[in-house]
Amino acid sequence: MQGENVSGRDDTIRVRLLTGADILIEGHSDLDWKGRIPRIVFAILALSPGIAVSRDRIAGLVWPESDQAAARRNLRMALTTLRKGLRPVGDDLITADQDTVCLRLDPTQVDACLMGRLAAERTVQEAERALALFGGAMLPDLRMPSAEIADYFVLVTDRCRGLVLEAGHWLLAECVADARTDRAASVARRLLEIAPTDEEAHRALIQYHLRRGDRAGALQQFDRCVAVLKRDLDVAPSAETQDLHRKILSDVPASRDDGLPSIPVALVSAPINIVPSRRYLLRLVRLARSGPILLGLGIAVSLGLAVLVYRAAVRPDAEPQPMTKQIIALAPVVADPAPCATPSLARDLERLQQSALVSLPNVAVLLGGAHVDPQGDPVSTLRTRTALQCSGNEVRVTVEVWATATGEMVWAGQYNGSQAALDALMDRIIADLGPWLADWSR
Repeated sequence: MQGENVSGRDDTIRVRLLTGADILIEGHSDLDWKGRIPRIVFAILALSPGIAVSRDRIAGLVWPESDQAAARRNLRMALTTLRKGLRPVGDDLITADQDTVCLRLDPTQVDACLMGRLAAERTVQEAERALALFGGAMLPDLRMPSAEIADYFVLVTDRCRGLVLEAGHWLLAECVADARTDRAASVARRLLEIAPTDEEAHRALIQYHLRRGDRAGALQQFDRCVAVLKRDLDVAPSAETQDLHRKILSDVPASRDDGLPSIPVALVSAPINIVPSRRYLLRLVRLARSGPILLGLGIAVSLGLAVLVYRAAVRPDAEPQPMTKQIIALAPVVADPAPCATPSLARDLERLQQSALVSLPNVAVLLGGAHVDPQGDPVSTLRTRTALQCSGNEVRVTVEVWATATGEMVWAGQYNGSQAALDALMDRIIADLGPWLADWSR
């Protein structure tokens, strides 16, 4: 009778139905299933391990258009084929009588049955086991013989996925509470493998990047969240996720504490270049040709002047001198591989960006992302990275500004607009970037 517990089985067998591919019996990867119907019958039995399942129930699911006698006959043939294929696992794995069929396993031996127990435990170890166990949908590549069995397998997959996500969210909160940031990031990534639209996991990774001072990584994670929500659900991120994005754009990160000695304020506000240029070295060569005495005098005078200037710069009572120019190394725009992000569109954006920056006071622009002049002297104080994404006529431009000396990102902004109004979009960027550059120059 259906529902009777008749297990009494080999405890070492482990069945995985939720693999995103074929059924897997651990230790027996080379089983010959003899087609799709034996697999489907086995999956039905495995979802009720140790329980006698009605023959009529299985036959009705797999052969819904056949009469009862034909369906039961088909089931007998399928069970014969299935037993032969499962002989490497065990001769008595499947038992049957006139009315029922049973797979002699315990629920803990089948992943779809075990996940509910693991998720309910609320321990770190069991939650991690549940996350590792879920691999994907049941038999997604097989053509199902009936809508009822297809819906049944989808229902089981969705239920198990929900249980695992619930356990994963609990584990994520535990890791965050215990300040296990790297482990929290790993859990969040695993949650996104299972459910790419999980906004809680996306936000956890955004926060992870922010804690590490990686604003670019945080912005990229937000972009991935936006893209997957649009692709899979055709929705925008939640208000909580968008608030987090606005916070990223409004906050300027602090400098990295890397243990290096601090630079005197006077040197920061009035930088001194004491690295000899190629032009200066050529002058010394000419002096050397004129005689050792002139060469010695030239070097002595140069060193004396350098010492005097350095002392004046680091004097405690010295007045900070304003920096007259911010020299920005403007790198080429990095365009999204989408067809709408054409080279000409990227060039138009580069031209607008160059013109807008040059129009700002106290700004000089180096093209091509260069950091040194032909003499080899360091010149750029800031450098930019600009990314262009598009969807149809809509564009998104992300601009990052990095300090050349420290390698830190000191400003970032993300702007949406249309291809037809790139100039207006650039006006918005400069309206935000210009005042910041003026403050940075002081």
